[in-house]
Amino acid sequence: MNERLSREAWIGAGLARLAEAGVEAVRVESLARALGVTKGSFYWHFADRAALLAAMLETWRAATTTAIIDEVERDGGTAGDRLRRLSLIVAGIDGRPDNAMRAWAATDATAAAVIAEMDAARLAYLEKLYTEIGFDPSNARARAEFVYQALVGRFALNPAPLSAEKRAERLEILVPLLTRR
Repeated sequence: MNERLSREAWIGAGLARLAEAGVEAVRVESLARALGVTKGSFYWHFADRAALLAAMLETWRAATTTAIIDEVERDGGTAGDRLRRLSLIVAGIDGRPDNAMRAWAATDATAAAVIAEMDAARLAYLEKLYTEIGFDPSNARARAEFVYQALVGRFALNPAPLSAEKRAERLEILVPLLTRR
C-alpha cells in the first residue's frame, strides 16, 4: 500500500468524487479510505480540505480550458480548422464534472469566481475564432455565446461524451451551419 500518494492523485480523486456526488462528498477521510491510504498522506500535500478544493478548482480550470485551447492552437490551421478541432474535442468531454463545478459555484463564491473566469476565457476564445473567420465583432460574439450556451446545455441534458461516430456526424451538420454567413 502506497501511504503517500501524489498531490495529483488526491486532486484527481477529489474531482472524481465531486463529479459523482457533489462538493459535500469531497471529504478527506472518505477519499483516504477510497484511495487505500491514511489521512496523513493527504496532509503531506494539503493543509486542509479548503486547500484541496482550491487545487481542484485550478486543476479543473487548467485541464478544461487552458489545456484544450493550447491543444487546438498547437495544431494550427485556419480559424475554421481550429473551430472544428475544438468542437471535436469538447463533444468528447464528459459533462458531469462541468455540471458538478457549476452546482458547487451556485453555493460558493470562490468556485463561482473560477467558473466566471473560465466562462469568460472560453467565450473569448470562441469569439476570437469567429472574428478570424471574418465575422464582425457583434456577430462573432453572438455566435460564440450561442455555441457556448449550447455546450453547457448539452452537458446539462446529456453529460455523457459523444462517441467518435456521433461527434463526426454532428460536426458535419453543425460546423457549416455555425460558420455560414
